[in-house]
Amino acid sequence: MMNNRKEYRSKRGSFAVLVFALAMIVSLIAGAGVSHASGGRIALTTNETTYEKGAFFTVVCRVSSGAGVGDTDFYVDFNTDIFKFMGGGSKATKETGGVHIQSTGNTDAPMTRTYSLQFFAKKEGTGSIFIRQGADVLDSEGKPISLSTDKVDLVIGNVPGADASTPPGEPGSTPAVSEPPKDLSKNNKVKDIVTNAIRFSPEFDPKVKEYEAYVGPDTETFFIDYILASKKARASISGNRNLSFGENTVKLVVTAENGDKRTYKFYVVREQTDTDAETAVVVTGAAADANKTLDKEGKNSYSIILYILIVVLSIFCISLVVLVRRMRKELESYEDMEDFYEKEDDAGSGEGDHEGGEIRSENGESRYWD
Repeated sequence: MMNNRKEYRSKRGSFAVLVFALAMIVSLIAGAGVSHASGGRIALTTNETTYEKGAFFTVVCRVSSGAGVGDTDFYVDFNTDIFKFMGGGSKATKETGGVHIQSTGNTDAPMTRTYSLQFFAKKEGTGSIFIRQGADVLDSEGKPISLSTDKVDLVIGNVPGADASTPPGEPGSTPAVSEPPKDLSKNNKVKDIVTNAIRFSPEFDPKVKEYEAYVGPDTETFFIDYILASKKARASISGNRNLSFGENTVKLVVTAENGDKRTYKFYVVREQTDTDAETAVVVTGAAADANKTLDKEGKNSYSIILYILIVVLSIFCISLVVLVRRMRKELESYEDMEDFYEKEDDAGSGEGDHEGGEIRSENGESRYWD
């Protein structure tokens, strides 16, 4: 009987533990529905994977996270013997061996922050642009984000007769020299462009020659990463450096192989009010497609992880509820048994319903009852 009572108390304690565990799991499921996965990605994209020596190109750096992107502090490294960093706005600073991107003190936390980095291909060869280990990115609550990063591998080809060790327009640069062959190409169009404008209109069309663009107050250089429709054409940019506040005129002149020229004009307005230029960049072509893919993959990964977590916890909760019901039935059975044992103890205590006294039988003998 004592063993049954101990087993009953043990079962009652186990029931309390299971109820507490069930409450904790329910709270976790409720929390999973409102919290975001603390994971993110720093992606690098370019319009092309091959550029000619002497070309300017833009690397779009996008920091994304389902939990929001607050402050950022990381480095973009590259092969300094092949590439030269030209600029990337107020948040990007050239340092030894790489570019330091730092954006701190932010009061907002968008899902993505975008940085546009301009490079110059100064030497032919194969080089990489990648994120240095130790990137520090915080989410909307100021907590560190677990990051995945990637890199871009670029091939720089040689242009006969060109010396691209120094960007065009800088001291020491020399123009490309080549003798015109027969049957020269007349194609002097630009196939696509990427700029560091925060607003750009109309949408780029190779046949349209004039555009309006807006940059932030901290932007001194208007970057244009262009793709020529003909590999035999050449292009030059003027007026894109040392921008004045207000309107500036930037020209992109494309010269076909036969010498015919086409001029694209960009009326660039450098705004005087503070604008978060780092989060807006005009991206077209392959870079835009890559960005859409990144957004879709990021959202799908977060959703899949959340669904798996909810399904696992739900199955566990259902199993726990079944176990709790079974325990309750056993506890009710033990309570009935305890009542039975208590009544049995009372019956075997020696206490009767008759008080002590004399009882006389029919033959006259007397007996006493205690």
